[in-house]
Amino acid sequence: MIIDGFSIASILLKLVLYVASLGGAGLVLFRIAIAGHAKIEEVVSPRMIAIAAIVGIFVTLLRFGIQGALLSGSLSGMVDRAMLEILWSTSAGTVFEMRLAGFALLLLASFRIRWGNWIGLLGALLVLWSFSFVGHATSVDQVGVSALLLIHLITAAFWIGALRPLYIASSAFEPRDAAEIAHRFGVMASVAVPVLVVAGGVFAWLLVGTFANLFGTRYGQVLILKVTLVAAVLGLAALNKFRLVPAMMEGDQSSVQSLKRSIKMESGLIGIALLVTAVLTSVLSLP
Repeated sequence: MIIDGFSIASILLKLVLYVASLGGAGLVLFRIAIAGHAKIEEVVSPRMIAIAAIVGIFVTLLRFGIQGALLSGSLSGMVDRAMLEILWSTSAGTVFEMRLAGFALLLLASFRIRWGNWIGLLGALLVLWSFSFVGHATSVDQVGVSALLLIHLITAAFWIGALRPLYIASSAFEPRDAAEIAHRFGVMASVAVPVLVVAGGVFAWLLVGTFANLFGTRYGQVLILKVTLVAAVLGLAALNKFRLVPAMMEGDQSSVQSLKRSIKMESGLIGIALLVTAVLTSVLSLP
């Protein structure tokens, strides 16, 4: 594995793409999950979804241009119509169209329009589904791999998208009001977490293949690091659900600060896990 300037740029761009995709999709999923709550607009503002969508559109355009530059061998390929038309005819073009359409729908859903949640849901699914057409998922010749990846991404997006709204709720609301939102999330997360773990585990196993590849290759070792980070996040989530949220329901003000610290730690660990994922999918080859 050789890390040069281009590899670093590729990793960072992919990290931003992951944050925009999972964060934007997750905000819509979380908004749907707590639809009808009196303070929904305070914890999931349209502005948050719009920012994620705009960043996603920008990164998608930039990454497509960079692919054109790679295809032509020079930076002029970023705006070379012939190169971009060739690229458009490949799977990269399909992914480009899906992501632009998905992020555009997310942006539309950020406005207060009729059927906004369902328009946002369609956009979220398009953005997340686009990841099954590129990368290591296309290297595995197994039925259902794309579905596994999509399920894994949906549950991950729901989790990631909930972090900012939960932090806002714990900062701005009374402990019992914040605990009500956190409890509703926790009930849904108790279903989402097993799905996240099983779908992600099966997908990872299909990629790695054997225990020898898991422990004896660079890809497998970095994957273990990612799994360790996710396990730490789940540990913090369990603390939130079984200790901090019940204490908040009792009006314990100190548990509010503990929950905010826990959410910050979760966000940091998830950020590192997404960075590790960007490394896995950008510069490391499958065993």
